[in-house]
Amino acid sequence: MTKQEKYKLFFDVLAQDKPALNYTQVSKKHFKDSIAPIKILDKLHLLSKSERLNLVDVGAGVGFPTIPLAIERQNFYMTACDSSKKSIDNLKKTVEILNLQNVTPINLSAQNLAKQITKKFDASLCRAVGDIKTVLSLQAPLVREGGLVICFAGLNYKQEIRNAKHTATHLELSVKQIYEYELDIEENLNNPNFAKKRAIIVYQKQTKNQI
Repeated sequence: MTKQEKYKLFFDVLAQDKPALNYTQVSKKHFKDSIAPIKILDKLHLLSKSERLNLVDVGAGVGFPTIPLAIERQNFYMTACDSSKKSIDNLKKTVEILNLQNVTPINLSAQNLAKQITKKFDASLCRAVGDIKTVLSLQAPLVREGGLVICFAGLNYKQEIRNAKHTATHLELSVKQIYEYELDIEENLNNPNFAKKRAIIVYQKQTKNQI
């Protein structure tokens, strides 16, 4: 199955689940958001010198960014965690339909997952869950030393970074990179608060030598 075929099948699954929504446009927005950090992750993978990159998607929902990243990169091994059993059950069906061998959906909150894992992840992603201060607390315990905590944000990201400064310091995280991008989508998806301009804030977990 080609990438294009997998995407079409993925969008068809979403449309069946919620036919009232225009998933042609909704998925376009989510897709562009989901693959925005791919160059950052490619660089991390290169530096890690390992065959695979172990990633965790906190609050995976219907599968963004998990599914697009898994389709784009077979060496990205995605753990998709969500406290909603319904979301994870649906995601398991999607993974099975698309025959994605590099995705593991887990019905756990980020806090409970952090208590159970024996090996921490190379990077964590969290999209559409909360502001930066909130998601840093969810993601940091899941990531290894030197690993990345990737946050998706809107136009107000500079203020969010300032608000999260104390939390980041406490969690031994420092801002490594800020990547701004724009969604080239004309429709506002019936949402007056929809913003085309977006940003990804990349934090790095300090190593013992840095502390």
